[in-house]
Amino acid sequence: MVPAVEYKNYLDAGQEALKNKEIEKAVAAFEKAKDLKPGYGQTLIMLGDALTEKGDVDGAIRYFQQASRRTRPTWRPYTFLGAALIRKKD
Repeated sequence: MVPAVEYKNYLDAGQEALKNKEIEKAVAAFEKAKDLKPGYGQTLIMLGDALTEKGDVDGAIRYFQQASRRTRPTWRPYTFLGAALIRKKD
């Protein structure tokens, strides 16, 4: 079992990095969180958001789609997926 504190530390570090526009750092932190708990939809959404900011829209779409299949019914993954698809079209 993964220590919840370690997982949360990676999520917090990723969010802080994303807020500060340190995109590569955010992606790395969210990837570590995903490695610790690969099926968590929230983590997949955060990683997809960071990848969108990085310009890797295809990678982001992949994670948003995974999140939509792995989370309880909610609007969040679909909102991010829709925004990424619009960005890809532009």
